[in-house]
Amino acid sequence: LVPAGSMDDAALYGPVVFRLLHREAVVKRVVAPLKLVFLNVTETYERLVREDPDLRVAVRNASAHRGHAETALAVLDCHQRFGTRSAFAFFSSNRRAEDFETVASRVYERTPVTVDRVSGRDDAATRRRVLAPLREA
Repeated sequence: LVPAGSMDDAALYGPVVFRLLHREAVVKRVVAPLKLVFLNVTETYERLVREDPDLRVAVRNASAHRGHAETALAVLDCHQRFGTRSAFAFFSSNRRAEDFETVASRVYERTPVTVDRVSGRDDAATRRRVLAPLREA
């Protein structure tokens, strides 16, 4: 990876008062160990619906916005190919997130993959419940 920015300039940011390496933060459970996977969702969508007639039907029955269907199938593919246990999708509005949740729930009906979402409108208890599986992973 190429660093996109740095705060190493002490004249600009001041002296380092504490340093915690990422691997130490993972061990201390300050951060979660993450692996990023980047997918071509359009290519994945086209391959999966071509190979699996049941998925083609599920997507059609979901009356899905193409972008949501592509993302939902890419997450499913990531789970199947890499054993991914958690995935995050970010949307520009709560409405789009709700639409994605609807589409993904229909697409995932016959799979072990589930979908849920959090919003700034959720109370703390709801956010804790939804995010609990991520803490346990």
